[in-house]
Amino acid sequence: MSDALIQRLRNSRKVTVKVGKFKFIARRPTDGEASELRKNGLDRNTLHVAREFVTGWEDVTEADVVPSGGPDAVPFYRQLWHEWCDDRPDFWEPIWNAVMDAYVLHAKNRKDAEKN
Repeated sequence: MSDALIQRLRNSRKVTVKVGKFKFIARRPTDGEASELRKNGLDRNTLHVAREFVTGWEDVTEADVVPSGGPDAVPFYRQLWHEWCDDRPDFWEPIWNAVMDAYVLHAKNRKDAEKN
């Protein structure tokens, strides 16, 4: 039961981000993570947020990641994501926007619920 509940909680943080032809799966920060991001000045760091909050992708091929790659789909691997993301500044802001917008909506919904 606890594992299933944890998974449901994690799924409630899921964010889908479309950047060009790519579809990334990310998650919104927890309140604790958002607090740490603000404290460390990372809440405006688009690269950091893109690197740390993307948890998957759909239909990414070797050729998408490296010019000499083939047409085979590549499973998400965190270290590969970091290497690829670091060279793709066109990913950073759209991912940052989606992740942070999801957090702002979460915080607003929580505030609204507390008022009721």
